[in-house]
Amino acid sequence: MNLKKLSVMILMLLSCIACKDNDVHINKYESDMTCTQSFSEVIDDEELKSTSNVFIYNDDEIVTKAIYQSIGKYTSINELNMYEEIIKIYNSISGIEASFYQVDDEIILEITYDYLKVDIDEVEMKIGNMLDDDSLLKKVDKLPITLEEFKSLELTNYECEVR
Repeated sequence: MNLKKLSVMILMLLSCIACKDNDVHINKYESDMTCTQSFSEVIDDEELKSTSNVFIYNDDEIVTKAIYQSIGKYTSINELNMYEEIIKIYNSISGIEASFYQVDDEIILEITYDYLKVDIDEVEMKIGNMLDDDSLLKKVDKLPITLEEFKSLELTNYECEVR
């Protein structure tokens, strides 16, 4: 193989790799209802914006599953370390799956709750101290709950679209 042909093949390979990198995107889910809320906060004279999406699945007006997606600007390696710890703890709970990934300069945290499998007592034992008092998992005694209960407890100030 001559040097020119090898160079062309390397350039093609590199451009193909670049194409794949550009294909990274923020996940969207086909759910029964999608709700969104945007936030803006000033910290150390810098405005930080984020978006929270909730993808809701229901069966006969009972919420069976929800995917919470938090999108914000990536700020530091410490943030990644914090997300890794959160992921480890959440993934140790039955019915909960957590992950995070980066798209450009944004970091996306996703937590999926299968409300048919989540045990409130296990949640309280493992992450109760991490949850806000306003958290759905702090406010209810059993799961799953109705869509109306879910909306009233979890979706204040969210804009929702039913599919």
